[in-house]
Amino acid sequence: MSSRLSSPSARRAVLFVLALGAARVVAAGIGVVITVVAVAPALDAQSRARDAETVVYSSLAPGNWDIYRFDRPGEPPRRLTTDPGLDYNPVVSPDGRWVVFTSERTGNPDLYALDLEQAGEPVRLTASDAMEDAADFSPDGRTLVFVSTETGNPDVYSMPFDPGGADSGRAAVNLTRHAAGDYSPAMSPDGTQILFSSGRAADDAASGALAAAGSEASELFVMRADGTNVRRLTRHPGWDGAPAWSSDGQAVLFYSERAGGTRIFEMPLDGTMPRVLSAADQGALSPVAGPDGRVAFTRRQGDRWSVVSVGSDGGGLRTESDETRDYWGPTFDPSGRVLAFGPGPTDPATLFASDVPGPFVVHPTRSMDLPDRTLALTGIRGYLPTLHP
Repeated sequence: MSSRLSSPSARRAVLFVLALGAARVVAAGIGVVITVVAVAPALDAQSRARDAETVVYSSLAPGNWDIYRFDRPGEPPRRLTTDPGLDYNPVVSPDGRWVVFTSERTGNPDLYALDLEQAGEPVRLTASDAMEDAADFSPDGRTLVFVSTETGNPDVYSMPFDPGGADSGRAAVNLTRHAAGDYSPAMSPDGTQILFSSGRAADDAASGALAAAGSEASELFVMRADGTNVRRLTRHPGWDGAPAWSSDGQAVLFYSERAGGTRIFEMPLDGTMPRVLSAADQGALSPVAGPDGRVAFTRRQGDRWSVVSVGSDGGGLRTESDETRDYWGPTFDPSGRVLAFGPGPTDPATLFASDVPGPFVVHPTRSMDLPDRTLALTGIRGYLPTLHP
C-alpha cells in the first residue's frame, strides 16, 4: 500500500483446482503462474492413493517474511518475529521499546506491536476486515498514523497507540476521506504535520476528482495532523512516493522516477529544487532518515535487494544489511540501528539436477483429494515448468 509496488497482501496466492469431467482447469491468484500436466488418472480408490495425477505449477508467491534488526552494519541480523505468515513494514516507537508492523498471520493485513523489553507474542492492534498497513508514530509515541481500507478505499487514519487495550483500531479516525488512494503517512518530528502520497487528481487535490483510470502516477502531499490544510508538494507526471521527513523536519525524502529508474530525492517543504541522493544505475525505494542524519533506503543491484545508507549529501554509501537474503522497508530505532523485513525460514526444498544451467528449486509435493481422484501439487519457484515423459 505504500508505494508503486503492490501491497504484499495483493501478492498472496491462492490455488484453485476445478475438475470438470475430462477437463482439468487450474486458476491462480495474483502472483502465481501455473502450468498443468496430467498424468494417468486414477481409476479407483486404491489406485487413486497410488497413482495421483500431477499438477506442476510455477509459484511467484512469497514464502514468509519476518522483521530483522541489524545491530551492526553488514553483520547477520537479529530476527524479531517468527510467525510463518507475512510480517513487514516495521516502525519503532520513539522510546525504542515497541516495534509496530503489519502482519498477515491471521490471513488479513493488520497492525501488531512487539514489546522489545518483555518476551512474548506481538499484540494485535487492529482486527477489522479491512487492510491496515504503513504505520508511523507521533514523536511522543502516543499516536499511530497508518493506511486502512475500512471504507473500501485506502485512506490515512490516526489512532491512539495502546498496546494494552482491546482493539485500539476501533478509535481510529479517517483523516483524508478522499475518493483517490492515499498512502504512506509520515508524521513530522514536531508532530504537527503528516506527509503522504496520493493518486488524487493533479489539477485539484481538494475537489475529490480522480486521476484518469489506469494512469500511473502519484504525488506527495502534506497536511496538518488533524487532516486539515492539505497541500500538494510535487507536480510530476510519473511516480513520487514513500515520503519521509528529514531528521530536522525541514525537508522531504521520497523516491521518484523523474531522473530515470527509481531514485531517492530530498526536497524542501516548498516543493522546489529536489536533489538526488542515490546512484542512477540502481533501483531505490523507501527512504528513511536516521537520528544522525543518514538516509537509509532499499536498493536493488542485479537480482539482490539490500538496505544501504548515505550521508545527508548523498555520499558515504554504507551497506546496512547482510547478504543472506533480500531486505526491504528499512527504519531506524532511536539508537540508530536499522530494522527491515525479509524472507524468513521456508519449507525445505529439493534441488534437482537438470540440463538447465544451475539448479532449480522445487517445493515439496502436496496432495489434494478430489471426489474421483487425487492431485499431486509440485511447485517450481521462478520457472514455467513442463513435464517430459
